[in-house]
Amino acid sequence: MLQDLGSPRMVIIDDDAAYEIADLIVVEPRRSPKLMSFVHCKWSSGDPGCRLADLKELLNQGCRSHLWIRDQGLIAELCDRVGRRASCEVVHGLLEDLLAL
Repeated sequence: MLQDLGSPRMVIIDDDAAYEIADLIVVEPRRSPKLMSFVHCKWSSGDPGCRLADLKELLNQGCRSHLWIRDQGLIAELCDRVGRRASCEVVHGLLEDLLAL
């Protein structure tokens, strides 16, 4: 499904593990100015619905992720995670586009 999203220039990273930056990190490296989006997803064992606990968890993830917004080492950290964590992978685009930033 993710392979069908975005332009060929877009890089989508699935960072799904403890201490993740976000569940999905979407980078448009050739856009000026550069655009990066953090996507947080909530898995549920029950029926879809509105649960306060789930909302609180997503908001907490978003609050933790905001620390990365101005971090000069974000791109290097993403490349490192893709290289060393089995749970972090490029699911669309090329890692080389990130390395060139």
